[in-house]
Amino acid sequence: MIETERLLLRPPVLDDFEACYALLSDPAVMSFIGGPMSREESWHRLLRYAGHWSLLGYGLFVIIEKESGRLLGQTGLADFHRGARDEFLLAATAQNLRKMANLMPVRAPTQAA
Repeated sequence: MIETERLLLRPPVLDDFEACYALLSDPAVMSFIGGPMSREESWHRLLRYAGHWSLLGYGLFVIIEKESGRLLGQTGLADFHRGARDEFLLAATAQNLRKMANLMPVRAPTQAA
């Protein structure tokens, strides 16, 4: 689990299914990552995410706005065996991406002495 002042990133739980389905079935969210998912496909994805955490000890997080408790998106690392590298996924509505950008502090890189 990762916690900031305003966000909570945690592994998904069964109670996240409806919010995840709403996200994964949204054509605008999914337009660049395979298109909208059916309820069944969304369920399978939630099970895959849980399997990553259970079997590998890492996986995809759900991004929760602490103030409202609302699921804003998903992000994290996964091993889908699609190639020789780990994959990073960020899925969120455009509105939620803007909100997350405003919630996450941006720090300028420090220069090495």
